[in-house]
Amino acid sequence: MTKGPILIDLDDDADAPSPATAPPVPDPEAPPHPKGRAMQTLATLAARKPSTLARLFWGLLLAIITAVVSVAAWDFITGLITRAPLLGYAVTGLTAAFVLVLLIIALRELAAISRLARIDRLQSRAEAALSADSLGDARAVVDAAVTEQGLILVNSSRSILYASSGDDFADAAAGVAAELQGVLG
Repeated sequence: MTKGPILIDLDDDADAPSPATAPPVPDPEAPPHPKGRAMQTLATLAARKPSTLARLFWGLLLAIITAVVSVAAWDFITGLITRAPLLGYAVTGLTAAFVLVLLIIALRELAAISRLARIDRLQSRAEAALSADSLGDARAVVDAAVTEQGLILVNSSRSILYASSGDDFADAAAGVAAELQGVLG
């Protein structure tokens, strides 16, 4: 046996496959790849407006569940106040704090929905101004989009993300970003 390195000469064959170009090894036990039909079906169903009967069903179910939970909580707290007043009042305070936090979360969500509705209205107005080729309407849209701080939000992520799907993605995305920056000044 030798204690040093061993040199093995290989013929330089450019046609030999490399691991990078070799096809993947098939796995006979692997399940078939998902087709995404379930997600497409779910998206289609979620996009449809629910029927009046379905809205009535879910509304009544939510009302019944809310009534049952609130009555159970009321009975629990009043019974606890009767048995151990200090503990009952502590649980009452915790419940009040929970309801307050829940109300704050609901108000923040309503504010977010309001902002999204404003953006939708701005987008509709911008599309109308573009289709009518009206400079006055376009300026009105820009004026409505400016915040109290004098800032305007421009969403350019889609144009940058989909600039290219090839190997030149970085250059294409940089070009689109530079072009947008030039337009905006």
